[in-house]
Amino acid sequence: FIESTDNETSVVTSSNENDDAGTQQTCFADLFLFHGHRTAQASGFIWFGQGGLIISNIFLASSLTYLANEEAGCINEEDEIDSDCTNKLYGMTPSNLVANMAVVTGLIASISLPVVGAAIDFTDKRRLIGGLSVVIIVLIQAIQIGTTSRTWFAMAVLQAVIGVFFEIQTMVHHSYLPEIGKDMKELTMIKFCAKIEGF
Repeated sequence: FIESTDNETSVVTSSNENDDAGTQQTCFADLFLFHGHRTAQASGFIWFGQGGLIISNIFLASSLTYLANEEAGCINEEDEIDSDCTNKLYGMTPSNLVANMAVVTGLIASISLPVVGAAIDFTDKRRLIGGLSVVIIVLIQAIQIGTTSRTWFAMAVLQAVIGVFFEIQTMVHHSYLPEIGKDMKELTMIKFCAKIEGF
């Protein structure tokens, strides 16, 4: 393993470095502790948080779609979304809401990510950027608890914004991966275990 901070890098040897069976055993026998390697542990915690965020966003997207259809008058007598409804809201059909949120996220990200990526690679602010992105994501998620029929559009706008900060946080996360290990099999196993921890 290679353990790194923004100011120094030190090499940490693993007794199972070249032992595939040992590496696999680390994932489950060590309960995702990764031999005490702090950067690898942090990667696992990041996936844990991202997993919860992705799951919550799936439910939120369904809620926003329903509320948009409700305001547009596209809910039938069975309290279900009428797939044949062509009513428009804010210049779009409610069924296109989630897709349009993704478009807004992509446009903002395409402008901001090159600048943020340069800051991550060429300054000592990598950890600060990652921390701020997480704080903003948590705050927006807390605000989105108040999603109702009156606030759904504002929450949809926030959802587009949170997608940008999710991309930033993911970019910071990925910038640490080369410092976890140079062996591709071991790094793949670490990522595999971290994703299991997340979902």
